[in-house]
Amino acid sequence: MLTGRQRVIVAACAAALVNGAPLGATTGTVAVTSTQSGVTPKYVGYNMGHYLPGSNTSAWVEFSGVNAFRVWAAANYYEPSNSDTFGDGITNVSQFDSRKAAVRANPENNGFIPWATYNDNFENRTQPGRNRVKLNHILGELHTRGITPTLNLTRTESYPYNGWDGRWEQWQHFYAMAYHAAKNYDVERYQMYNEPDQNNATITQGEWLDRLKVSSDAVRSAIADVNRDFGKTLVADMSAPTIKRGADSVSTWDTPGSQDWGKQALQTNRTDYAGRAVDYDIFNTYDLHRYGDSNPIEKYATDSQLLKTEIPQYNASGQMMPVTYTEYNRRSTAGFHNRPAESLDSPQMFTELAQINLLAMSEDVQGLYAFKFNQTLYDDGTPQKTGFYYVQESGVRDTTGATKGASVQRLFAKGFKGERPRLATGGTSLSTYDVATSFDADSGNYYLMGVNRHDSQGHNLTVDLRSWDVQPGTVITVEEVSEAHHGAVTRMVTVPESKQISLGSQPLQSVWLLTAPSGTPLGQVVLQPSDDARVRNSDGSSDSPYKTENYGDQNRARVGRTPDSARFDYATYLKFDTGGVAVDDVSRAILQLTGQSTTSTGGNPGSILFHVYALTSDAWDESAITWNNAPNLDDFDAKVTDVGTSAFPVGMLTFDNTFAEWGIDLTDFIKLNPDVFEDGALSFALVREERFSGDSDPSFSYVDLWTKESGLATSPKLLLSVVPEPGSACIIAGVGATLLLRRRRQA
Repeated sequence: MLTGRQRVIVAACAAALVNGAPLGATTGTVAVTSTQSGVTPKYVGYNMGHYLPGSNTSAWVEFSGVNAFRVWAAANYYEPSNSDTFGDGITNVSQFDSRKAAVRANPENNGFIPWATYNDNFENRTQPGRNRVKLNHILGELHTRGITPTLNLTRTESYPYNGWDGRWEQWQHFYAMAYHAAKNYDVERYQMYNEPDQNNATITQGEWLDRLKVSSDAVRSAIADVNRDFGKTLVADMSAPTIKRGADSVSTWDTPGSQDWGKQALQTNRTDYAGRAVDYDIFNTYDLHRYGDSNPIEKYATDSQLLKTEIPQYNASGQMMPVTYTEYNRRSTAGFHNRPAESLDSPQMFTELAQINLLAMSEDVQGLYAFKFNQTLYDDGTPQKTGFYYVQESGVRDTTGATKGASVQRLFAKGFKGERPRLATGGTSLSTYDVATSFDADSGNYYLMGVNRHDSQGHNLTVDLRSWDVQPGTVITVEEVSEAHHGAVTRMVTVPESKQISLGSQPLQSVWLLTAPSGTPLGQVVLQPSDDARVRNSDGSSDSPYKTENYGDQNRARVGRTPDSARFDYATYLKFDTGGVAVDDVSRAILQLTGQSTTSTGGNPGSILFHVYALTSDAWDESAITWNNAPNLDDFDAKVTDVGTSAFPVGMLTFDNTFAEWGIDLTDFIKLNPDVFEDGALSFALVREERFSGDSDPSFSYVDLWTKESGLATSPKLLLSVVPEPGSACIIAGVGATLLLRRRRQA
């Protein structure tokens, strides 16, 4: 039997994963090119949900792969209650400018901004309502992870705004918020108001424009002062009009009586709050919201096409500006609520969400912020189905899992965030198939997203790679979101000499993300586990003290959770010895598992999904592990503990009763957490957790997973793509491979 420290050769430096193909399929070839046709979104993100200290939210945000977040910090949460007296005595612009100068001369000790109250609110106040957050916590967690926030500081018409005293109160509040956020968390992007064109807003357009100019000046002043006082180089970015009507407004800007928020704001974009001409834009990013309840999905492309004409025409500078959607989804919250059968787990919904992403990206949209991260509660107490991640509505509001819509967004962020070159494609022109490609210089990977929206046919996909620097022998991975999968690696294909790869049939209503490394093919190292074992829970009705029993010598592991009794809860642990591999040499890491769902009563349990967590602790042994001593496992429930501190979600796998091998791409996790890999071992916990109330499988249903005791073909595997030795296409098996890797590491 091979040990965990031995390496095995992979045939042709690749492993093939098999996926069933539906009967009756369309056929198409995508010919990729190296011709840049535009750029991908700079920002791919979410609107916030819950984000409280002590929660696991940061771990799931990191797992989501996004690089942007929209944070709500409205004035009623943070502005001191006696703020209506702060503007007393100001009756003209001269007095306003004089007090403004006094604040800017000494931002943190000026007698006008009550910093003690503000700072206490920033640190200690929990925002009430649907999204429970503490401001310093969320901004600090995002900043640590390099995620760019857009801070929405809506101060509604409920605050008096009746002259220069009202303007001063508006200015000092926005200055305080921006100064704090910029000083402590480098926040550059801000919004003044949310959806002023909606029926529940009573603000007039004239008053809204006045407030925008005052707020913009406050934000720019605060960031300039932070740069001056702390040696930073932050650039203020104000986005507006943040309207929901989108291009429906844009296309009727010249119609009498239309809601022309964007037009009027652009026309006065070089005039400040006192009517003075300035040489900069009052707002820099054109922002809008769109939901797909009644508007055609194609509007996401036509929005930008119209704005590319209208913005330069009306903007006082004559220039185009970036366009963002800081709210969007396939449906609105009410739209989903009124359609009980639909959710972000519905194939039509998540494939059309992917289509929206590609359509908006085709017009070089700068930012896409999905609404929203968590399924927090709707007005009637039911979960908001616009939320992408399930959440526990008690305690610290832990995130409990992802929808398939979240998996689509994760793959889209992986392939297209960061303003990468967007490449032209040719080939298939099917009306129900969408495709986009990009190149990421940082990873050296090409990406292709293919969306099959057909509701009754798969799609036989061939990709012609001759225009890309993808060489024969390179291993391409396919990650899939479909009825059967939640973002798993379902295919690994070796590029042939022809550089044309046939990927078989993409399932109906599914999303694929292909990852194609550029340059010289990398060597492949395959690790078997040094340890693998299942553990079993028990309760008062158990026939045996399963919690204290060890099952480390079995050729099957098991994952399961049923509603009947805790004694039918199973979890699986895996550990790989990584001591011979330097993390800097690893360009890709894939965890592969072989298994199928099963039931002890002979029925068909269907598909069973479980979470995979990477652990920081490797202090367990297959011959001694039990439910009671397993790391990061709850004492009473099938649930991973300390998520975000010593356990991190890395993926979800789904098995039905067909024997199969599926994988999880660990690359991003290892790059973000190199210490977990470089400590000499890498451990995983596989647990079937409850994501939402009533989330369980049929009684006595489990996933059986083959262990290393079952033999090499079906053993769990950790596939590593590593920098090869000169003249070597694959890493050789056994001790010699280990030595080669160590020599390179020491050099």
